[in-house]
Amino acid sequence: MNSQERLEKIISLMERDDSIDAPQDSVRWAKNLFAVRAAEPSTLRRWIAVLVSELSPGRPAFGERSAAAGKARQLLFEAGNAAVEVEITPKGKSFEIKGQFLGEFQEGAVAVLSSDGNRRECGLSGLGAFTFDRVAKGSYDLVVRTEAGEFAVEGLAVG
Repeated sequence: MNSQERLEKIISLMERDDSIDAPQDSVRWAKNLFAVRAAEPSTLRRWIAVLVSELSPGRPAFGERSAAAGKARQLLFEAGNAAVEVEITPKGKSFEIKGQFLGEFQEGAVAVLSSDGNRRECGLSGLGAFTFDRVAKGSYDLVVRTEAGEFAVEGLAVG
């Protein structure tokens, strides 16, 4: 069968088509099979992080990179199936806090640094990185908020 015969057969079938539409209730039922259900509200999950590793400046630690070279204090906290790496670097009279959230998150996740009424917020980059500059000496709570819940580092000593 060549292409001309095939085309004539398709046109003939289209002209003789006597099918009817499905009943409206059947169409509605089929469409509802694929409807997205609204997420039910759930309780907020909060994980309290535990300090796993701390590298202080001037203290060599074999197997850890840049342990004695920099002025940054490096901390690693873990909770659940996530972790957060934090670097605290002195910048004049204040400090800079850089970190990276190591876990699953989606766009819109934020890091929140708070202490006694002061609250600062920073969005996570595509790689989970965040930065807070001009941080005064003191004790802070660092919370990373994702769609799965909150990852909290309580009592982070800066200075």
